[in-house]
Amino acid sequence: MRLFVALNLPDEVSDYLKSLQAQLPSAKMNLAKDFHLTLQFLGDVSVDQVMEIKSALYHVFMPYLKFKLGKIGVFKSRGEVKVVWAGLEFPEELMRVHSEIEEQLAPLGFFNDKAFKPHLTLARVKECGVDFESELNGIEVLEKEFEVSEFELMESHLSPEGAKYEIIETFKS
Repeated sequence: MRLFVALNLPDEVSDYLKSLQAQLPSAKMNLAKDFHLTLQFLGDVSVDQVMEIKSALYHVFMPYLKFKLGKIGVFKSRGEVKVVWAGLEFPEELMRVHSEIEEQLAPLGFFNDKAFKPHLTLARVKECGVDFESELNGIEVLEKEFEVSEFELMESHLSPEGAKYEIIETFKS
């Protein structure tokens, strides 16, 4: 099982992110079909570990969190655009939730090797033109506000058509 911990978004925010995808410049890319904010990627996990993971996550306090969409940005690898994302303004409390999740999962052998950079992936880019980034800057993002009061343990099913996600367990405030 390929698992991760995430915040899922309200439908109206997901719908708006799809409208942003429609404005992305032309490129060879895979558009995200579902939107979430990954809190911790666990990777391949045995079925035997799932109960331990759930038990650990029930110890995390999840408050109501208020977010606001921010501008579009990119992650690069070797100077090439690889991911297009929508940024977020987020409460400091999100960092506490993230840290608490890490602390609860560390004794089970799950560690993050990357810094936590809250973002919402819009697309994974395979190849793009030289003007791609400057064209992205022309996309206006409305500062939509939304609240989230739960996080999920999710399973990712990979296929040639892209990843499909399944909620394993929901953890509420």
